[in-house]
Amino acid sequence: VGMCWRSNRGLSPQFPGGIDSQFNALLPQLIDVLKHSISWLYGYNRTATFDLNIGPYAVPLLNEIHGEFTLAMKNYDAGKASDNVKVYQYSAHDTTVHGFLVGLGVIRPGDTDTFQLVPRFTTLAMLELYSDDTVSFVYAHCNQTHDSDYAYWLDDTPQLTCTDANGKDYRATTCPVADLNRFVNGPSRAAPGQKTAEANPCYADPSDVIFTHCLPHDTA
Repeated sequence: VGMCWRSNRGLSPQFPGGIDSQFNALLPQLIDVLKHSISWLYGYNRTATFDLNIGPYAVPLLNEIHGEFTLAMKNYDAGKASDNVKVYQYSAHDTTVHGFLVGLGVIRPGDTDTFQLVPRFTTLAMLELYSDDTVSFVYAHCNQTHDSDYAYWLDDTPQLTCTDANGKDYRATTCPVADLNRFVNGPSRAAPGQKTAEANPCYADPSDVIFTHCLPHDTA
């Protein structure tokens, strides 16, 4: 949509006032459609057996990041902090960012913030590890509205969901790594090491697997 918007600017008899004005008028509706579509496809349904078995789509990635955090702290405690990789950068589409936010508990059932539900182009979702074995979350995005200054700003609204040693969830922008990992791999989510690929190579709902004929014995 953004590419079409930018490449087709101008006045036209079919678009009085120019395509930009027409697009801006429709933008809230388009965002609303995307919000519901992405949430339905990549959200987390706590009442669905499949979702409960595998956890949010981002669980494998978050477990990979947790592994890097664990190694970094091990090196730090051993006086080998210089061996640590300073930054891991991942590039992803908006749907993957949405799943990442769901896995972190930033997006919770009932949330309505469109900047989280529909991540904009150039959105930044950052986890930062500290020497006291805590992790902080930073979320930033760009104002892409036409004729704006495209300001890039930090959004202090989103928070992680973490789980303390007593099993109680809480919201915070910074929490112990162990608490975040406890939430990501909680009892209602996939346990560490349980990968969907073993039972379902498509990482899709069983009904979708049947519909697309994507079964373990398929070679295509």
